[in-house]
Amino acid sequence: MDRSLQITRRFSHLEQQLKSAASVPMLREVFPETEYAAHRVAPLGPISSEQELANIGCLLTVMTLMEDTIAACDLQTHWRHPMNLGWVNLFARWATAPTFQKWWQLLKPLYGPGLRNFLEDRFEVLRDSPAIGSAAIAVFDPTATPSHDFALEWWRTRHGTRNFAGRTLYQYSVSVLDGSAAAPVRLQFALVAIEFSGATASWTSDHFFVPLSLWGSKLAVHFLSMLLQRLKSNGWQTCIVKVKGPSDLDNNQAKWDESQIFVNFYRQAGFRLEGYEPYQESIPTGGTRNGLWAILSIDLP
Repeated sequence: MDRSLQITRRFSHLEQQLKSAASVPMLREVFPETEYAAHRVAPLGPISSEQELANIGCLLTVMTLMEDTIAACDLQTHWRHPMNLGWVNLFARWATAPTFQKWWQLLKPLYGPGLRNFLEDRFEVLRDSPAIGSAAIAVFDPTATPSHDFALEWWRTRHGTRNFAGRTLYQYSVSVLDGSAAAPVRLQFALVAIEFSGATASWTSDHFFVPLSLWGSKLAVHFLSMLLQRLKSNGWQTCIVKVKGPSDLDNNQAKWDESQIFVNFYRQAGFRLEGYEPYQESIPTGGTRNGLWAILSIDLP
């Protein structure tokens, strides 16, 4: 009971903060009766990027509280218990809000299967949410477009600038529906810089970028699938990928686990592990570091 009361206080405190700040547009979706009571029933119009970020920050907090509530109040087994009616109603308000639905497919990989399965089992609108619309693979020229592309900016600011010389850059973009009459917003979510030689397309793990927060989502898998289809349709016969293993300077379990995740990602898509080859690269402070590439390949018949 103590844990349940603590969770209740946390939710109550969050809602009070959000209402007093009045900076999160989606609160009108969660508590629509406040608009009707004030005779302001106009739907939400386009919102600024700052307001969208406020929505996302709010959703991250709410989803964390939901995850804690499921465990603290035994909602998996006592969802229909009369004592949990308040939680049922509160979860329904948030989970069915259009903004929650819009960002669900992108944010859910940040949480464990307990929350993901719990919400999708009880709120069918979240399962295979249509908020993620059509996806497209296209050649991308970073010098000929604005520098505000999501994936490219994330790649540059968090992982450093990559050398794309001699490579063709492909982007994976997805239309995100906002539930209004406005046109979907197309966002760039992944990039790969490919080197072509003969009948072979190749890249390394340094030249394939999906934000880490999206690796557990369908988007990363869909990106690779669409990319292979595009390469096949363009006549390329083989695809080779090199996944960088830990170097002698960061040879720890965490780095090995991260490398294995990437190897498994490709193997699940049908790539074969062909073997390993050494690499050596300079480091900014001077000297070099050494390690092994894992070499994977797939035929594109």
